[in-house]
Amino acid sequence: MSEAVPVGGSGSLGRRARVLVTAPRAAGVAGIVSALLLVASFFLIRRGLGGPPTLELLTAGSPAVDDGLLQAGLILLPYVAITFIWFMGVIRLNYTDPRNELFGTVFIATGVLFLGALLVAAAVSNSVIDLRQQQVAGQSGALRLGGGIVYWLLFDVAPRMAGAFILITGNLLRRVGLMPTAMASVSVVVGLAMIFVVRRIDWVVFLFPVWVAAVSILLLVRQRPDLIDVPASPAGAG
Repeated sequence: MSEAVPVGGSGSLGRRARVLVTAPRAAGVAGIVSALLLVASFFLIRRGLGGPPTLELLTAGSPAVDDGLLQAGLILLPYVAITFIWFMGVIRLNYTDPRNELFGTVFIATGVLFLGALLVAAAVSNSVIDLRQQQVAGQSGALRLGGGIVYWLLFDVAPRMAGAFILITGNLLRRVGLMPTAMASVSVVVGLAMIFVVRRIDWVVFLFPVWVAAVSILLLVRQRPDLIDVPASPAGAG
């Protein structure tokens, strides 16, 4: 049996209740910060490329690239990863069913793969930009290879992993009663768009930070019904 403990309760149970209520709020704040950083990063990268992304986006034959804007956008990606990991961790702790390990595993895997694609793309991009700026003869092959890797990671792999993350997270939050059915349906549409449409409409990537911000606000204003249910203390305990 369990009993609900007031947030202001005393003793270890009261402390645990406060932690459980505070953590989702922290996830909401972290998610909003992550969404803002993602929007800023995507915007700077898009402006830095000077046009729609292509496989030749960082080659010597792409003078429209603004290295300064591009690097400014790439610098933000590690901070996106830090805040997004916190967002993921609290959702994993509070909103996944321990009896269904499959959903929890896919949730973590898609989030980590999304962040991994962003960070690897950031590292390769900076290396390719440095190589472009040196203007060494015979470097076109290396630039093409590096630019291709960056293109596939930033504009193909990462968005598709983000779409998968949206689908699984929406399912998890709907199952625990936190996400309304209408929002869960929108999450399915957004997730599928990220997976199947991103190669045709590159601005679709901006849907992901908008969705993260919406879920973060949901975490701030709503609460899982059983969030502060904690085991009752044994009879006679001091």
